Amino acid sequence: MGSYERPISAETIGSLFAVDYESIPAVRRRSMHFVLAVLRDMYADDREIREWLAQTRPELGDACAADLLLRGKVEAVEACVVREWNESAP
Repeated sequence: MGSYERPISAETIGSLFAVDYESIPAVRRRSMHFVLAVLRDMYADDREIREWLAQTRPELGDACAADLLLRGKVEAVEACVVREWNESAP
């Protein structure tokens, strides 16, 4: 399992999504912080998180979470990550 110990910085978000953090609208940033916090609780390192964000998912219309978050389709990604977090709970 992951950890809440490391804060999620603007640089981390920029790196994970391959974008300039300041170019992301505030509402999308909040969602990205939420999704990454949940993923950090599930995964031990950013490599696993990057893989989760890049993987296409049937429940997201065969899109990847990173693309949807960048396009502002935050609700579907938030629901997906929370569902997976609930399923991973011991």
